[in-house]
Amino acid sequence: MVNVALTDPMCSPAKSVRYRAWIERWIPGVEVRVLSYMRDNLADLDACAGLVLSGGGDVNPMLYDRPDALPMASEIDERRDAFEFRVIEAAVRREIPVLLPGLLARRSPS
Repeated sequence: MVNVALTDPMCSPAKSVRYRAWIERWIPGVEVRVLSYMRDNLADLDACAGLVLSGGGDVNPMLYDRPDALPMASEIDERRDAFEFRVIEAAVRREIPVLLPGLLARRSPS
């Protein structure tokens, strides 16, 4: 069995269900492990072959030195930002593939 980590979208249980169904459709028999700062379960990533970043509220613009963007940001969750940065760093360090579906959805076809 393969394990895939999914960051908790936090803003919507329905979104979490859709992501899980999407992953299960593409990877039969997969076990989806939801990572969340509320569960403090970064260590679960160790057993995973991939990571899906679910998206959600905006990343605090101060983290990428853009205070001018702060008035346009919504649903900032600093605890989630800190946790997900740790998740991404761990995935990169362990060479675990990372998928950002929200980013793919915004890209226009070439």
